[in-house]
Amino acid sequence: MRLSDIQEYFLNLTSADNFEAIKLQADGVIQAGDPADAEDFLNLLSKSLAAQGNTVQSSNPQMYDQYEAMWTLLAFKAFPTLNSDDQENLLKTRFFFAIQNGFNPDAIVNEYFLDYQDDSVVKNKFGIFIKYLLSNAERLGSNTVEIEGKKYLPELRYWIQDYSKFPSKTPKRGSVERLAYINQSGNVRSLTQVYRQALLKVLKFYDDLVNVDRPRKMIDEEDLEDAREDMEVLAKAWQEAQGGNVPSMPQAPNQQVGLNIDQKLRDLRNRVGR
Repeated sequence: MRLSDIQEYFLNLTSADNFEAIKLQADGVIQAGDPADAEDFLNLLSKSLAAQGNTVQSSNPQMYDQYEAMWTLLAFKAFPTLNSDDQENLLKTRFFFAIQNGFNPDAIVNEYFLDYQDDSVVKNKFGIFIKYLLSNAERLGSNTVEIEGKKYLPELRYWIQDYSKFPSKTPKRGSVERLAYINQSGNVRSLTQVYRQALLKVLKFYDDLVNVDRPRKMIDEEDLEDAREDMEVLAKAWQEAQGGNVPSMPQAPNQQVGLNIDQKLRDLRNRVGR
């Protein structure tokens, strides 16, 4: 996608047709683009909203809300390319809003592990993000959060504090500890199921930032091709066996292929660290 091809749609943000065209392109960038593409799109949308935002908001508040959600999702898609001030603003003021609109925080974690091979660099950046997150005042729910006898507004920072103080058998929290908190915390009982799911995403992101666990190495294309060829050989051998075309050998060909497959799978697991 070239932004020059769609710039005409940004000349009038109040047009329903233009909105649909912009949203279609934005969704594509959010789902399949890279952070640099998202940043380019974000900059164009930001300039257009700065000039026309008030007009859109007064004439069509619902459309303006959708532009705001679009802007936020593009910003989080572009997160690794943004300056520290913008990153701070997003994690302090728009993180929960982004989750409510479909953002998956795993994308940030994965992108940083892809961009940086040195875990100490990633740990340093994640430490900064934790500080931002612990200052987030977005509200999740309507009832107060009680922590050590004191009541606080249901802001994201206090939910994270409450979770951090919840009893855990291990200092390295994961899915088991998060589910225990969601199911057993008195503060969580008042939340709807939708809010509980959103809170789980918030807490997973927090745990990922704290733990700094590099995801398992993904199988590359060559590994996938090897596995695909092995499966094709196995399928062919099975078909021959089913058709009665099994050569009279001490060991059935499909069994021998199976042994080869097992060995190749072991080799594959060794290559990817499993």
